[in-house]
Amino acid sequence: MSKRVYGTRSRQSPPHKIILEQYAVFNPEGEVFTIDTANSGSPFYGPAWNTILKAFTGDGFLRAIILRRTYSTKNCFTGYDVEIDGIKAFLPENRSALFSGTNRCASGTGIMVKPFLVYPSGKKRGTVVVESETPLEELDQRKTSEWGIGIAYDSDRFYFATGQKGMMWCWKKEAEPVLRRYLGTSALNEGTGRYFRFEKEKTGDDPLKAFPVFVCM
Repeated sequence: MSKRVYGTRSRQSPPHKIILEQYAVFNPEGEVFTIDTANSGSPFYGPAWNTILKAFTGDGFLRAIILRRTYSTKNCFTGYDVEIDGIKAFLPENRSALFSGTNRCASGTGIMVKPFLVYPSGKKRGTVVVESETPLEELDQRKTSEWGIGIAYDSDRFYFATGQKGMMWCWKKEAEPVLRRYLGTSALNEGTGRYFRFEKEKTGDDPLKAFPVFVCM
């Protein structure tokens, strides 16, 4: 009889499974289309599209990476190409809030966005248009000294929106104790009555890589 040897091994939680769902999406003409993210033959197939459409039809915000500035044929600044979990989207200049009209290069910057237009059909099928104004409007005006919405980050700093729609930042090394304390917990924004959860990056446990939806200041 063979003897089974049990070694010591850390128990890990199974990866979070995203349930692919159907969504009713209106085109700009007001026609409704059903998009099934579980249909492998659809251009909207997969977890990334499910996440985008869930935010589009609900109240969620998404993390996006700014890829590049875009310009019109007359060389006028029109907005940014951004990427959400591998899906390309467009952030118009007039809906880019703190990044509107800026002359600095924002390529590679991570920001919070909300989809406000998804083309389910036609020549622009699969095109996603997002905005970054709503996260600013969701601030709890009465507690801006305690809370700030994390709207962007780079290799060294986290950026936050303030109640006056300005922007402040702190070094990541200063934010680390806060993130370590609050990761895995939820916070109630009394201004909107919504709960926001602190979560880590899917790829690692480093709190400095965590994208803050809400961070206690």
